[in-house]
Amino acid sequence: MIYLPRFILLLHFFLLDIFVAHAQESFPVEIKTEELTKLPSRFYVTAVTDNRKDTLNNGFALINKKKVNIDFPDGLKNQLQEYFINSLPAPDTSLLPVTISIKKLVLTERVTSKGNIAKTDVTIQFLRSYNDELTQLLELSTWMEQGALKDASKLQEKNIRDIMKRMLQQFDKLLIDHSADPLLAPKIEFRVINPPDDKLLDDTIFWSTDRKLVWDDFHGVPGDEIYAAQSNCAFGQGIEPTVENGTGIFYITIRSAFLKKGSWYKKDQNTDEVLKHEQLHFDIAEWQIRKLRKTITNSRFTLNNYVEKINFLYNTAWEEYKLIQIAYDDETT
Repeated sequence: MIYLPRFILLLHFFLLDIFVAHAQESFPVEIKTEELTKLPSRFYVTAVTDNRKDTLNNGFALINKKKVNIDFPDGLKNQLQEYFINSLPAPDTSLLPVTISIKKLVLTERVTSKGNIAKTDVTIQFLRSYNDELTQLLELSTWMEQGALKDASKLQEKNIRDIMKRMLQQFDKLLIDHSADPLLAPKIEFRVINPPDDKLLDDTIFWSTDRKLVWDDFHGVPGDEIYAAQSNCAFGQGIEPTVENGTGIFYITIRSAFLKKGSWYKKDQNTDEVLKHEQLHFDIAEWQIRKLRKTITNSRFTLNNYVEKINFLYNTAWEEYKLIQIAYDDETT
């Protein structure tokens, strides 16, 4: 058995500690607050999120020609949060509240014959929050390379700030150029409207308190059905987005309609009693529409689900309406 002197063992452990410490060495990058040369005029930042797939991978720097992992003291998210809070305007309800999501931020460095070159590769998303859900408005990606004779790593802090400035200004320009887009308005509203009663189209009659059905409204040809007449009622819907006084408004129109070409009667049975029966079919359609308007008004929508949710409520009301109409005929025939 070979015994090593105690001082050799201590030296071994000392050298091992140096190796481990060197392996864990990192290059710190701090995004120091700097006043922006041109402040955005249409939005402010409420939060920053780090949604990179690997939040521990920030890239590397070359220190004495060796790769050293880059580290953001206090975390990238916290540094950018501090940067945007101190650089951008204070919260203002007349501006669009925005969350900035970091999708990619990788810093690397390479050696050339003319010196080292630092590369900054960034992808960020601009999102807005409505009813506690984030909706992406814009994604921007860019990279920047800059060289230095000695230490290119020190350029990374400035490169990040320069890239962020440009992206902020690009997003601000988007808001200015698309001011008529309700998704980009500072505020969002969904409004269910009751259309005017006097709307009349060639083949369509919208339900009205002042307009009752007459036999001349039935333009279809009778079939072999046992009924004396048939009213072809339908639901109409529409979503019209617009911007009014800085508010993005989604006007939701839901209405009941009578379709002339699909409605018919048998001429030997066109009595007042039958006409009143058909009018009630139309009234049931309007009654169901009013229930649907109330349901939609009381519903909570997000910018990601409002079309799907309105269609679901619409289809559910339509299926219920058909069952009611069948029951009405069964009870009155």
